[in-house]
Amino acid sequence: MAVPTLAGSAAYAVAENRGMAERSLPTIQEGKGFYATIAMVIVVGYLLNFVHTISPVKALLYAAVLNGLVAPPLIVVLLFICNNRKIVGKNANGWLSNTLGIIAMVLMSLAGGLLIWLLCTGKFRDTARF
Repeated sequence: MAVPTLAGSAAYAVAENRGMAERSLPTIQEGKGFYATIAMVIVVGYLLNFVHTISPVKALLYAAVLNGLVAPPLIVVLLFICNNRKIVGKNANGWLSNTLGIIAMVLMSLAGGLLIWLLCTGKFRDTARF
């Protein structure tokens, strides 16, 4: 289950980074890099099962943790952009969007800080047996 999720998210990240993602599902001719990335990540995930270095499910878990740690600073940047009238014009955030964004950023920062604290103090044990 983890391999298609990782493949899809990696393909979309590469496509957006290279300016290839004009639509959500490009045709084969338009999205050769997109579909090549999906194929490559699926093959790598498949091969990970045979080398026993890390399971695809554990890789998905680590990717989710990394995304959770990176999200708070990105939320702050997004809030600055969404409140800059030079960038978004009259479509700037209202008070509700700003409040919910700040709450999300604070909660995710606390969760990430708690995870780092648990890891540093040795109180977090990786009990997952994937």
